[in-house]
Amino acid sequence: MISVRAGSTIADAIIAIDATLARIALLVDADNRLVSTVTDGDVRRGILADLDTTNSITELVQLRSKQYAEPVVASVNCSPDEQKTIMQQNDVRQLPLVDDSDRLVDLALMSTFVDESESHIS
Repeated sequence: MISVRAGSTIADAIIAIDATLARIALLVDADNRLVSTVTDGDVRRGILADLDTTNSITELVQLRSKQYAEPVVASVNCSPDEQKTIMQQNDVRQLPLVDDSDRLVDLALMSTFVDESESHIS
């Protein structure tokens, strides 16, 4: 699980995304509370919107459509079956798991539940 702090650059996010098979960077505040998620798709859309790697990750996150403004998360206390259901219902491959204070605890991955070729997520 790779997290980046607010104030990081898009380059920092790219490095974090590239460093893990999960293909996601998790943006957290100083108290390790989840703020947002950043994927390579977000980076591509940012580049198309004339951002570059020196821009802040916050600017990148602000470009998102309202549909994706808030990250899909689950409680760390959710069962694996509940995690899988949440991912399927929201069409996501990664699910940040947070505690009761929204602090990032773990990251559930769809690939641990199903073979990606069998998943309905595209």
